[in-house]
Amino acid sequence: MHRSSGIVGAGLIGSLLAITPLCGLAADASIDHAAIIRGWDETTFERGREIYTQSCAHCHGKDGLKTPNPLAAAFAKDPLKNGSDPYSMWQTLTSGYKRMQPQTWLTPTQRYQVIHYIRNAFFKESNRSQYTSIAKEYLAELPTTQGEGGASGSGSMDYGPALTYEIESIRSGLVVRLSSDLNLVYDLHTMAAPSAWTGGYVELEGTHHTEYKGGERGKIAGKRLGIGSFQWGYNGRFEDPRQGQAKHGPIQDELIEYHGHYLHGLNTILSYSVSDRKVLERPGYEGMDDFLAVTHSLHIDAGTARLKLSVGRADNNDATGRYSLKGKRLDSVPGSANRRVLCAGSDPVHMATVVGAPAAAKWKVDKNGRLILTIPPRREPILLKVFRGVSHKRTKALASLKRLVAGTDKIDDPANFVKGGPQRWGRTLETEGELGRGDTAYVLDSLTIPFDNPWGSWMRLTALDFFPDGRCAVSTLNGDVWIISGIDDDLSRLKWKRFATGLYEPLGINVSKGKIYVLGRDRITRLHDLNSDGEADFYENFFGFQHVGAGYHAFTFGLPTDSQGRFYTAKSGRKTDYSIPGAVIRISPDGSTSEVVATGFRHPNGISVGPNDQIYVSDNQGGWIPASKVSHIEKGDFYGYIGWEDNKQPHETFHRPIFWLPQAADNSSGGQVWPTDPRWGPLTETMIHTSYGAGRAFYAFVQNGNNPLQGGVFPFPWHFESGVMRGRVNPQDGQVYLSGQKGWGANVEKDGSLNRIRYTGKPCYWATGSEVTSEGIRLEFEQPLDPESATKTSSFHIARWNYKWSSSYGSPHFRPDTSKAKKKGEEKIKPSNVRLGRNRKTLNLTIPDHKPVDQLKVDYRIKAADGTAIEQTVYWTIKHIPGS
Repeated sequence: MHRSSGIVGAGLIGSLLAITPLCGLAADASIDHAAIIRGWDETTFERGREIYTQSCAHCHGKDGLKTPNPLAAAFAKDPLKNGSDPYSMWQTLTSGYKRMQPQTWLTPTQRYQVIHYIRNAFFKESNRSQYTSIAKEYLAELPTTQGEGGASGSGSMDYGPALTYEIESIRSGLVVRLSSDLNLVYDLHTMAAPSAWTGGYVELEGTHHTEYKGGERGKIAGKRLGIGSFQWGYNGRFEDPRQGQAKHGPIQDELIEYHGHYLHGLNTILSYSVSDRKVLERPGYEGMDDFLAVTHSLHIDAGTARLKLSVGRADNNDATGRYSLKGKRLDSVPGSANRRVLCAGSDPVHMATVVGAPAAAKWKVDKNGRLILTIPPRREPILLKVFRGVSHKRTKALASLKRLVAGTDKIDDPANFVKGGPQRWGRTLETEGELGRGDTAYVLDSLTIPFDNPWGSWMRLTALDFFPDGRCAVSTLNGDVWIISGIDDDLSRLKWKRFATGLYEPLGINVSKGKIYVLGRDRITRLHDLNSDGEADFYENFFGFQHVGAGYHAFTFGLPTDSQGRFYTAKSGRKTDYSIPGAVIRISPDGSTSEVVATGFRHPNGISVGPNDQIYVSDNQGGWIPASKVSHIEKGDFYGYIGWEDNKQPHETFHRPIFWLPQAADNSSGGQVWPTDPRWGPLTETMIHTSYGAGRAFYAFVQNGNNPLQGGVFPFPWHFESGVMRGRVNPQDGQVYLSGQKGWGANVEKDGSLNRIRYTGKPCYWATGSEVTSEGIRLEFEQPLDPESATKTSSFHIARWNYKWSSSYGSPHFRPDTSKAKKKGEEKIKPSNVRLGRNRKTLNLTIPDHKPVDQLKVDYRIKAADGTAIEQTVYWTIKHIPGS
């Protein structure tokens, strides 16, 4: 016989001292191209169809004939210019070709899946000349490619005791590890625990946890115990009160309210309310011989509500009965539920008992086969422990259950586990940063990320913020939060401490009043370190979204705050089932209320609060979004994205952005940051905008006044190693820090990046101001300019064009000439005059036929007075002409 303690770390299932890997993320050491091709089958075709529909059809067309992007190949009729055999197509996807960017967010296997689909869906019947046969000789010549993998450096990730994610039909699930081989999942919207299983953890293949662009849900990966759901009644009823899309969000707070969960070592304690009574729940297990009981230790506060708890459900209740722990049938004497076993069903038999219940607690089996425990109102708290399990041998299982309960002399109160426990991660990792080089006013420093870490954490940094003392909190897409200390001038000893784990795709982080707030797909979590050991102990549900979207694109972005402490988030509108897709949401400082501020966003990966609490949101090119853009948000306005799959009619107009950016400059926008610290030099008070897709950053000037806001954007000269998404200013040094990650559609090298744009104090030769004038645009500089080069019209190359708002993926460039208003292309012009101001620091460009235009691009090559070359590009969106 072996009896487990029910405490993680010992028991029937096995020791947890050696945690098994939770999911496989190891990068491919090599790619056997021939082996992948030989393995093509119907499943490969269907997976390729999913990838093509989600990621390729918006350019190449669903039918392979009509291409939304006129530059894309129509696979059902066009020849491929870079080769149409499988390996040539794979090379095109891997390295890119002309304007098509590398698709390295797809794993090597996924690239071949979509190739298999294209060949069979389009080439085989409609474009036969492109369909190459696959002979043995062809396969024999294919190489084995070294060192190119899907999830670079990710390893096998240890998520710790609890992981929040979409698990099968559960939109906000919390998977709790009871042992290395036993798991339980909770639905945080209902506080039900519908499944327990052994023999595996969670199947995360095809999700964002294992792929750059995962579209799958997590799945239970082991053998279900079949014990049924652990579920509270909603005012005594077990039918779901939610209807329609409301089922994708929480049940009403007055019925069930999730407060958060505590981690104590490897134990998880859930905190929630049922009606008017607060509950602390500590799940565990007990084992005896071949019988396994899942246990729930419950601390239930005093309250006037009578509670009903279903602890399982039998397929039939033909053998329902109550038994003493000695196995005696007690049907004629119902009595108290305490230390009495309720059985339902015959093969298997579902059984449950409770220890510590008050005398008035009763067992019953309802007509649907639910094993129900009724808990009476109480003036004092209740501490009880539920045992539940299934067996094909009732008599033997009753004997085992008797021994388990007999050994329960004292129930470990869950309240004893909510004050902070031992560290789970312990170690602090050290890295050495790299200072940027160059004799310029601004340089780019790199804060080295510990990609190789003991827990296999995939370090794709999604957001950052700072404590007042200069420590930095960063989040990762796989759900970690790390705190970085040692950020000083030389970055020689950066210390990385793993602070929290298991959050649901965090894409925003905010440090407010000493607490870290993390924005996930399902909620805003406020993290508490209860015993000051550098690790989060309480994951508080600060704010839960009323609707949690499904699908790879159903992200929630942002989390800046305004001067009143209100939080802002943006919900994705593309490929989601949100009830309000593409919305900006404002949340009160205490998390109690929220409101929709604006709608019409496709993929609003960046949201910021600028001067005077003005809200700015970025979006990226796609259907109904002609080009990437940044918009100023006005309450109640619509910003352009309608969607492809719905039947809504287009709005007549939309709120035009402050500035557009062409696909060549920014194919997928990130967020913004507004540096106001004068220590950052002459670019202080500008907007810093980031490009996730291109791995770039820009500084922008927003022109205000009595007219709509409009802006001019200057690219910084650096290419970042990952897709830049978030920026913050460090209050200790006043410098701008940017974080990034590699995922959906980013043409970058590394999985994550963390950089500092540092002002060196040296002369700045870039433009430090720009605005639209009545005759053209003005450029302002900090250093005097060389009159000869600066006033030559040949030093300036100008192009301008407009975009078309339509359901097509992005927009071609259209000439703004009156006589050629519908002609595609760009109008090339030169300034008719360039005037240099008296201080030789201001340039006024006179633009022929000066008028509003979606995009004005100005390239210039001039010199400063001391001979320093100045080469820059500025992108202006001109919505109004001053004085017109």
